[in-house]
Amino acid sequence: MHRLLCAVTGLALLLPGAAAAQERQQQHHQDRHDQKGQDRQHQSRPSHNVQTHRPGARPSTYHRYRASTYHYPRGHSYKRWRTGLVLPSVFLSSPYRWTNWGALGLGPPAQGYVWVRYGPDLLLVNQRTGRIADVIYGAFY
Repeated sequence: MHRLLCAVTGLALLLPGAAAAQERQQQHHQDRHDQKGQDRQHQSRPSHNVQTHRPGARPSTYHRYRASTYHYPRGHSYKRWRTGLVLPSVFLSSPYRWTNWGALGLGPPAQGYVWVRYGPDLLLVNQRTGRIADVIYGAFY
């Protein structure tokens, strides 16, 4: 009888921990599922979604542009940049600046900013700091 009581007490102590662990595992699974859904939704959304916290405004739509082959500077390859990050200064040089913004249906960049082509993407960058203010993914094909 004493063994049975000890076993039941032990199970009673383990069950809440197991239930909590199972709940944590389910929450982790749900979080991963939600993140995958957001990623999938982000990927399927047109790349012309308007982002906030940027100088100047761009239209909610733009035209993709068939551009020449892009050559990254030595030591660089594609990276998916996002707003707030700082672009290396080599990309602020004239070979990477995009001045034909009208061909994409965009307006001129705000004063102190430049459009920079980065592979298939177009970045709006602060000339002085290199901080990215806006990104248009898949602007070029």
